[in-house]
Amino acid sequence: MWRAQWPVYCELIFFAILDLTYEVIRALVAPDPAGVRGAFRHASTIKSAEHALGLEIEAWSQRITDEIVGGRFITTWYYTLAYSPLFITFFVVIWYWRPSNYAFIRNWFWTMHAIALAGFWVYPLAPPRFATEGVIDTTKGALTLGGALDWFQHLR
Repeated sequence: MWRAQWPVYCELIFFAILDLTYEVIRALVAPDPAGVRGAFRHASTIKSAEHALGLEIEAWSQRITDEIVGGRFITTWYYTLAYSPLFITFFVVIWYWRPSNYAFIRNWFWTMHAIALAGFWVYPLAPPRFATEGVIDTTKGALTLGGALDWFQHLR
């Protein structure tokens, strides 16, 4: 099973189940007010560590992006909409052009998601940019998509 490449319909069902599980676990952690407070507290801790290590680039990169005509628009929509289409495209390409590697890459992808979810469950973390003075959450407006994603806003 670990090395199996199943028929396409099984792969689609498998991806749908795993993606749904991923979203359910995130939803269990994120809406809890204590979890949200903890996530922001952890973001501040990470931000302090970034500052101490000289890795603080969020404000700088946002300033550079804002100086480019259309930069904020492009990066906001890329960040908002690219994840799912890109990972689906990636897996379709691997399925057709590297079928012998497909099962390994699929399993690696979902194993990393499981590790990330376990980490999020144990140590909920808001994006560290939310703990940065002067940094704007550029995706907040984009994520409403005319109200379609308003349910998401309380998690931000």
